[in-house]
Amino acid sequence: MIEKYRIVKAGLLGVILAALMVFSGGCGMQTAPMKESRTQAQAAPAPEIPGISFIKAEENQYSEEFRILDYTDGFHVIEIPESREAYLVVPEGGKSPAKLPEHMTVLSLPLTHIYLADTAAMALFDAVDAVSGIRFSSIRQDQWYIPEAVDAMKAGDILFAGKYSQPDYETLMLEGCDLAIESTMINHSPEVKEQLTELHIPVFTDYSSYESDPMGRVEWVRVYGLLSGKAPEAEAFLKAQSAKLEELMEADAASASDAASNSVSDPGSYSDPARTETGTFAYFYLNSSGQAVIRSADDYIPAMFQMGGLSYVFKDIKSPDRKASITIGMEDFYHKAKDADYLIYNGFLGALPNVEELINRSSLFQDFKAVREGQVYTTSPAFYQRTDALADFIRDVHLLSEGEAYDMTFISKVE
Repeated sequence: MIEKYRIVKAGLLGVILAALMVFSGGCGMQTAPMKESRTQAQAAPAPEIPGISFIKAEENQYSEEFRILDYTDGFHVIEIPESREAYLVVPEGGKSPAKLPEHMTVLSLPLTHIYLADTAAMALFDAVDAVSGIRFSSIRQDQWYIPEAVDAMKAGDILFAGKYSQPDYETLMLEGCDLAIESTMINHSPEVKEQLTELHIPVFTDYSSYESDPMGRVEWVRVYGLLSGKAPEAEAFLKAQSAKLEELMEADAASASDAASNSVSDPGSYSDPARTETGTFAYFYLNSSGQAVIRSADDYIPAMFQMGGLSYVFKDIKSPDRKASITIGMEDFYHKAKDADYLIYNGFLGALPNVEELINRSSLFQDFKAVREGQVYTTSPAFYQRTDALADFIRDVHLLSEGEAYDMTFISKVE
């Protein structure tokens, strides 16, 4: 069944690549060109490190945003093609070579006092039973939706050490922080990264949000399995998640083959031809200025909805700089989404309480098909922290697209 998923995945990637060349973008947006540097980095020669020898590059099943290189004596290198950063993972009891390539950061195992400023990574640490290696959090206890993180903060095993843009440097130093794991948001606060580095706290930047394949995000469990000494557990978890997705795709095996052939004959279509009859959706939230914030069409979230059986109404709008979110005016949003079968409100900052709230924000929503037909839904705020459960989210969308919108994990109906 994994081959059936790969057919759909290959078709989807082919469609996205074709769309990148064909579409000029909507609402003033332009498509992002394929970054040759990233592709070249994935196939680049392994760095030469004095004292140890390169063995092989581990094969990724889904991810395009990291690669793991194996060296002798238990050493590994994690490379992030997008940022061109590299990290030498030194095994417990090992000694880092004195001379390293430029832009390579040393991470010496075991890592027992991690400052986690990338909240999406917590679920992957939890998936391999490695939460104990996290000592500091960039968010408070009441902001976590992962029970193990909540319990650890209650017990004092994880301390709040300031948000990512304003870390509590004193606490990090006194407690002996040995690694700061950041999301790409740290790129907006370069002075923080510089300060952490000056304090001899290595900084690892997670680029999983750049993955276009939802399972690519899940595969980052292999990175955190390596950093926590739980590589076998990480491989087992990824295999189990793949199996869950395969089981979901089983029901549409025949359609998957059609999807692959149709995607070749119709390269301009973003939606999965196997599921075009099940409906269309808009995924969004409204900002404080009354504008709609949507996801770029090549983002992993629209891909999950597509895999679950729905077609994105903003399929021709892509960010020119690989940002996940795009802000558009309500008039443009109305013209694109008024006939969508489903409105899915992004509950990242809080789930939508009721449909009346939408209409109060903009009277235009009264004319939306999904509002008239009672097909308005919201995602749980927990969704963005549960990187370990993306297959469950795809299952939710599948249930929704099949008219069986009950017993869902991350999506709920808005009355």
